[in-house]
Parts: sequence; structure tokens; C-alpha cells
Amino acid sequence: MASLPPHLTGWQILDEPLAIHKRGDSRARREASAAMAARVKFPEQALDQRPGRWSGGLAQRLAVGRALMLQPELLVLDEPLSALDPTLAGHLLELLLELKAAGTALLFVSHDLPAVARLCDQMLVLYGGEPMCQGPAAALLRELRHPYLRGLWEAVPHLDAPHAPRRWGVEAVRPEQEGGCRLYPRCPSATEACRIAPPEGAAMRCHHPF
Repeated sequence: MASLPPHLTGWQILDEPLAIHKRGDSRARREASAAMAARVKFPEQALDQRPGRWSGGLAQRLAVGRALMLQPELLVLDEPLSALDPTLAGHLLELLLELKAAGTALLFVSHDLPAVARLCDQMLVLYGGEPMCQGPAAALLRELRHPYLRGLWEAVPHLDAPHAPRRWGVEAVRPEQEGGCRLYPRCPSATEACRIAPPEGAAMRCHHPF
């Protein structure tokens, strides 16, 4: 919401990128704005309003629409689903899947692993700013070989196998060791080798993968 100018209407917010880059006259920009609002399922009657009148879901949709006005080849999304209720998050995820199918590249930053599973082809898992594992998203989430990725997945409630989310890694069980694996203080699989030196490898940084 903070990224949307509070003094502009929805029409003006969508028009602004085109006006700055001198894309078409006012009539053409108006038509492009209406088409984009329809594309992101933003109700056209709400375009006369300013952001303070919108729900978080509508604001999120218009922010995506504004980002698409110049037809970028790459769309960077940092936690785009986090402010939405499940229904609106599902609608936005469907929109992102449509964009991907149409050829727009997506860089998707998220803690929402089910959304990552649906949307992403490749996946990079970070812990403390360091890569833990990377590769095809479907294979990583199917095999769950890295202890940290497995812990993240086990913390997600699943309707087909309901259980209380586990508290893996919430508290340190051993002191941090300089020069060792970043995950050493919390990892249930850690051994002396993990304390001494971080594991090497591009696809899987772990001494003891499952």
C-alpha cells in the first residue's frame, strides 16, 4: 500500500508509467489502463478511487498491474502473497501463472512453499543469507533432502496429512561455531564435521542430507 501514491486515482497510477515513457496519447493510455485493470481483475469502477479506499487485495492487484504496464520481460516479486487472505492469494497466484505461461519471467521471493511448488521451475533456498540447496523446485520439494528445507516443509500445515506444525530449529540446541556450517546451532542432523567446516557443493550444501 505504501508504494501507491495516495493522492492519485487508480487511473492515474496505471497511466503514470506510460506517460513518463511517452507511450501513446491520453486516449491510448486510458484504453491500456482499462485493459490492464481487466487483466489483473481490478474492478474498473474502483479506478476512480484513491488507494485509501481499497482493500489490501485490490492494492496488491493494482501494484502488479502498474508493474506490467510497460510489458517487462522480468517481474520481481518479494512476498507478493503475504498481505492477502487465502482467496485473494489464490487469485493472484493464478494471475502469476497466466503471466508465466504468456512468457513473462518471474523472480519469486517467498516463504510460502506451496506457492513456490506451484509457480517456480527452479528454486534456491537461503538460510542466514547463504545458499543451502538449489535445483528444480519439483525435485527439491519431493525429495526434501536438505535438513533445513525439510524443516520448512514440515512446518507447513497440510490438509491431506493434518498435524501440528513442528518447531524445527526455533531454538538453538548448541552454540554457534565460527567457521562451521551456518545451520550448525539448530540442525538436528549436525555432527562434528558440521562444527568444523561448512559443507561444499553448489546444489546441496550439507554433510548429512536425507
